[in-house]
Amino acid sequence: MDVYRNTQPAQKVIRSRTRQSGNTGIILGSGLSEFTKRLGNITIIPFVDMPGFARTVVPGHMQRLVVGEFSGNVIFALDGRLHLYEGHSVEEVVFPVRVLKSMGVSKLIITCASGCISEKLNAGDILFIDDHINLTGANPLTGLIKQAGTNVFVDMRDAYERDMFKRLSNYTGSKGIMLKRGVLCAVHGPSYETPAEINMLRAIGADAVCMSTVPEVIMAKYLGMKVAGLSLITNTVSGIKRKHLTHGDVVRTAKEYGKRFADLLEGAVSLFHEK
Repeated sequence: MDVYRNTQPAQKVIRSRTRQSGNTGIILGSGLSEFTKRLGNITIIPFVDMPGFARTVVPGHMQRLVVGEFSGNVIFALDGRLHLYEGHSVEEVVFPVRVLKSMGVSKLIITCASGCISEKLNAGDILFIDDHINLTGANPLTGLIKQAGTNVFVDMRDAYERDMFKRLSNYTGSKGIMLKRGVLCAVHGPSYETPAEINMLRAIGADAVCMSTVPEVIMAKYLGMKVAGLSLITNTVSGIKRKHLTHGDVVRTAKEYGKRFADLLEGAVSLFHEK
């Protein structure tokens, strides 16, 4: 794939709003906007202003690109994302990743809210993503073999920068935050998982489940980007406990722990920039 294909109009809008440039990007999941408040000298560009960006209607997603500075580094933060369950194509879901790459971003921190499957996790925990399982039924590289040839056969053994865990864990420990690690499973959604589905996910090695992230990671790796993944555990999945689960519960929990998650992102950005 030509990374610049169809991205030029969005690039033009971004360049008309800011002259800042940097190599680090962040995708912020449901209710995780707190980190944008830590950025200085910011420029905010609504998704609707950038050609090619579809609109999301999911509460907790601000639908904007925030470009700003943190510790002397320029950060491109996608405050919100698109989801397959909204009816968007996988190409639309990963388009923002392609735009970030075309803007010079080579390091991407992808975040999300997720439900815990492992008994070792609880709401409020932060998961360092070691690996993932793709059960969305979608892959953004499908059909690209016609243009890209065998480059579409991306080796996903090292999809995430696992060597960051120890350093980031040391940082979070100094802040009183315990960082856990595990495997994230992505499903299509929007319905939550049944008890039988949760049992299946646990059996195949998933520690947490979300409805996003993985298509973006696949595209980022195809584009040669380094990826770190962090997930805020916002709930016990609906298939485990009898409590009725809603998206509102997810967003409220994300906001409740948003400051702590933003504290962790500060360390992740600094450590990732050093690599």
